[in-house]
Amino acid sequence: MGLAKIIAVITAMLFAGGCGTNTPDNNILDGGNEMIEKKEIRSFSYSHNGSISYDGYNYTFYQDENGVHLTAEMNCGWEKLDVDLEDDIMEQLEDIVFEHQMYQWNGFSKTNTNVMDGEGFSLDITFMDGTTVSAHGSNAFPSGYGAAEDAFNGLFWELTKIHADKIMEKDPYDYSD
Repeated sequence: MGLAKIIAVITAMLFAGGCGTNTPDNNILDGGNEMIEKKEIRSFSYSHNGSISYDGYNYTFYQDENGVHLTAEMNCGWEKLDVDLEDDIMEQLEDIVFEHQMYQWNGFSKTNTNVMDGEGFSLDITFMDGTTVSAHGSNAFPSGYGAAEDAFNGLFWELTKIHADKIMEKDPYDYSD
């Protein structure tokens, strides 16, 4: 075996065994072998649209100097929610973003024109350090979308149940906004 092959084998062994096996719990490797740290989220905005009118909803979790807040419009804007939340909600979102590697979705923007009726999404995350993740799709979704959506939507819908008494219904004859 030539020297070049021996070096190639040793290099492959080093990279296979050492690149992702001992990462701390708050770090993972992205597809390009760059270390990604779990980051604190400033805002998390998600919008879902579907072929059925009541299937449209959007919400934003955000934190500022006054704490953590949730604003939402459900049922195509006929129902609204604006509540203050416990600070640990943002940590739960950070865990979801990190676990599902949603930072890899940044820049995703696709449309599947072969689907006549379906659904779409828009996601924007801003971290405290100013970095962002922005992803949008119409009948097209990034890898791992279904499991991640189940996780963050599960958190959102659970909070709407907890704060159901604060959901405001819009007067169908009020066209002021």
